[in-house]
Amino acid sequence: MARSSSKSESQWGKWVLVGLAALFVGSILWSIVFETMLPLWRAGDWWSIVYHLVGIPLILAGTVCIVYGGFVFVRDTFSAMSGDAIRANVAIINEKSSKADVSRARRENFLALLRAWRPGATWMVAGFILIALGGFLINL
Repeated sequence: MARSSSKSESQWGKWVLVGLAALFVGSILWSIVFETMLPLWRAGDWWSIVYHLVGIPLILAGTVCIVYGGFVFVRDTFSAMSGDAIRANVAIINEKSSKADVSRARRENFLALLRAWRPGATWMVAGFILIALGGFLINL
């Protein structure tokens, strides 16, 4: 019996999150239409409308790239930190082995983290570029 109530609670929570996400996206779309596009339409600024129709989706896509890149960055960092090689290197560092061994272990861990960070950082840089390009376009 307790199992079915927890399942219904999780379904209810999922729908609350979907509703909040829809409300958030709806408020962004409302702002774009009624606070940006309609005033430009009324002013007859057709080139600005075109720039906004290209720039706003670029900004939104850039935001998605940054959020996804942050997720990938954190996920891959945790994955790298749970790897056997890094754990072995941490043990070498904690044992205070020879200076050369500790230095090698730290360097290997640092390089492993850089490799793990590359995909997430690439997504985030792409997102920043998209946002900058979209921001440039909507400010022409």
